[in-house]
Amino acid sequence: MSEFLPVQKENNNHATFLDDYRMRRDASKQARLKQTGYTILETAATSEHTHNGGGGGGMDELLRRIENLEDGFKELKQDIKGLPTTAHLELLQKSLIIEMQNQTKEIRENVDIKTSSLPNDDRMKTIISEQVRDNGIATKTYVSAEISKASNTNLRWIIGLGVPGLIAIAVGLLKLFL
Repeated sequence: MSEFLPVQKENNNHATFLDDYRMRRDASKQARLKQTGYTILETAATSEHTHNGGGGGGMDELLRRIENLEDGFKELKQDIKGLPTTAHLELLQKSLIIEMQNQTKEIRENVDIKTSSLPNDDRMKTIISEQVRDNGIATKTYVSAEISKASNTNLRWIIGLGVPGLIAIAVGLLKLFL
C-alpha cells in the first residue's frame, strides 16, 4: 500500500505529493523572477519599446525572452516529471478502496466477536426476572396488592370510627331536643 502513496512525514505533519509540488513550483517561479529581473510591467514596457524597427535591439530582446521561456519550459518539465501519472493515481485509488474494504471487514469481524457473547432477548428477560426475584425488587402486582390492602384498612378505620361518632352525635341531639 505505502509503495503507491508518495508521502513525506515531518514531525507528524503529512505533506502530500501535490503540496510538495506546489512548494517547488512556487519556489521555481520566485527563482525565475529573480533570475530574469522582470516583472509583468517591465515586460510590457519593453515589448512596446522594442518594436521600433531600428535594427537589432528588438531582436536581441526577443532572443533573450525566448531563452527565458525555454529555461522556464525546462523547469516546468522538471516539475512535471515528479508528478504522478493518471494511471498511478488510479492504481492508488484502487489500492485505497481495497484497503478501506479490508479495514471495514476487520471492524465488522471485531464487532461480531464482541457482540457474540452478549445474551439474546430471552436470556435478558430471564436475567432481569431473576434479579427482581432474588433482590426483593417490588413488582407491579405486589405494589397493586399492597395499595389495595392499605385502602381496605383505611376504609375499615373510617367506618369503625365514623359509625360510633354518628351514633354519638345522634344520641346527643336526641337528648338535647327531648
